Amino acid sequence: MCDVLHLVCVFCVFVCRVMRNEHLCKHFLKTNVYDILCDFLILNKLKQHSSLSGHVFCQAHEMDSINENTDFVLSKVSSDEKCSEFKGNFTEELESERKVNPSKGTKALLILLGLTLVFALGGLCIVWILYNNKHADFESLNEQHVMVSKQLAAQMINSTVLQKGMKREDELRTNYTRVKEQLQLHDVLQKGMIREQDELRTNYTRVKEQLQLHDVLQKVMKREQDELRTNYTRVKEQLQLHDDLKRMQQYAVDVTLNPDTAHPSLILSDDGKQVRLGDKRQKLPDKPERFNTSVCVLGKEGFSSGRFYFEVQVKGKTEWDLGVARESINRKGQIILTPSRGFWTVWLRNENEYAALSDPPVSLSLRVKPQRVGVFVDYEEGLVSFYDVKSSSHIYSYTDQSFTGKLYPYFCPSLNNGGKNSTPLIITPV
Repeated sequence: MCDVLHLVCVFCVFVCRVMRNEHLCKHFLKTNVYDILCDFLILNKLKQHSSLSGHVFCQAHEMDSINENTDFVLSKVSSDEKCSEFKGNFTEELESERKVNPSKGTKALLILLGLTLVFALGGLCIVWILYNNKHADFESLNEQHVMVSKQLAAQMINSTVLQKGMKREDELRTNYTRVKEQLQLHDVLQKGMIREQDELRTNYTRVKEQLQLHDVLQKVMKREQDELRTNYTRVKEQLQLHDDLKRMQQYAVDVTLNPDTAHPSLILSDDGKQVRLGDKRQKLPDKPERFNTSVCVLGKEGFSSGRFYFEVQVKGKTEWDLGVARESINRKGQIILTPSRGFWTVWLRNENEYAALSDPPVSLSLRVKPQRVGVFVDYEEGLVSFYDVKSSSHIYSYTDQSFTGKLYPYFCPSLNNGGKNSTPLIITPV
């Protein structure tokens, strides 16, 4: 655009030289195109200048200088200041020129020059518009190129991200496969552990049951062992007692009942081996040795030393008294069966209540009910023992006793108890 205006300015200088106006030519050379156009319009007194007050060409010149930044402009001086200076100078020149009357040819040439400038400016505007359009298209293409470049860069970035994502996806798939395999292995191991635990529980249950059974068996065996020990001890004791009894039976004596000591209600057998309570009291002489209140009887023979043994059958009886008594016992009235009163005895009451009549009495717990009772006395040892002959078991023993005078076998069949206890006591041979 600046080159075109320069050409116009050269054309104007050429016209001025043709018109032989050196002053105007010098002015064109010193000023830019916009100032020349302005001066030209003022010179030719065109009405358009009045409509272009404010020096539009000068203002356009300033805007073009600022926007295009061309090197063709000769000076950066403000258009307003140039116009003011030019107006002063040009007014003086105009006054001098007014003195000269230009010819009609000159006016026609100036008019032609103005029209030429107008058409030139119009063409320049068209060229400028086309240039701007091309420039705009170029800028649009440049912008599109930049946009496409950015899109390509974005696609490259996206491609890189996608590649990274695919790589990450591959890593994730690999990790997933590894974790899946580990989980499968874990499941297999867990199933194996569960199976082993079940087997262990089964074995534990079996072992626990066996232990429980073993405990039960052990308890049973312990109980049986205890029973065996008890039985063994009992058998041993029985054997010992049997041996003792056998040994004591060696001291067996022949005992016969003494009728002079028998209570009048007692009935003795002819051989003096049995005694029972009769239905009525007999009329017998009241001898000093006879029991007159307690239904008792003594043996004929007394012992003041050594050992003696005898046996009495008590089968079928619910009450009885057996033992030995000192010769000096009280036989009249109600008697008390204690060692201090001269009696060493055991008895049965109420069919199964056994007791040793010591001071105080001792209740006896017998496993079996005796059918025959053996009585052993060791005078020197101060011993009186009672045994169940059939079971070879010990009933009771008085030990560490002090005997004086003779000791006699003592028998009491007790009351009949309405016929339940009518069975006699029988002295049996050993």
